[in-house]
Amino acid sequence: IVGITHPTIKDALIERVAKNPMKEGDFIKYYVMTDRFSGHRLDHLQMVQIELPRAETLNLFPPNSGFSEQRWWLSILNHSKEYTTKYIEKLYKEEIMPHEIYEGLNRIKYDKWPSGLKENYQHDLAEMRRIYDPQITMDLNTAIEKGISIGEARGISMGKQEGISMGKQEGIKNMALKMLKRGVSIAEIADITELSEQEILQLKK
Repeated sequence: IVGITHPTIKDALIERVAKNPMKEGDFIKYYVMTDRFSGHRLDHLQMVQIELPRAETLNLFPPNSGFSEQRWWLSILNHSKEYTTKYIEKLYKEEIMPHEIYEGLNRIKYDKWPSGLKENYQHDLAEMRRIYDPQITMDLNTAIEKGISIGEARGISMGKQEGISMGKQEGIKNMALKMLKRGVSIAEIADITELSEQEILQLKK
């Protein structure tokens, strides 16, 4: 668990976990709120904490048709970058992914979201663009200059416009790679850079 990283603020959750370590092979903690004075248990207030890296001992990827429902969702959460639309369709077509899991993934697609959730997502996306746009512009300018230089060096084989085009693509890919390293989801990177999911996945190789 990473938790809050601040020079003076302590993360209470990290401290609780440190005092109550999990047993070997465990990866789920299940909290139920109880009144310390009366002992009254509030069943409607519960929290499930899953430590995904610890769940990797289950060999979650690649998936197979023998996966339990729990293992499927652990696999999807732990390896979300690998579960592209194309890969999901392939698993379903080959009857590896159960219909229930496939339908569950379809329900969380953007076009199935309620309007309020879409508005919140667009707001968050706009805020992310505001944060990343200056860096994207800087990367683009640097890459364009590099592309023009390559184009000029090649003379007839590559003109100025081709150099600019190549530089723009290089700049966009550099920014996408930085976003990947910062944990931004592939779907969000695709929205911001207009690269395809497959192009973004290729950057990891």
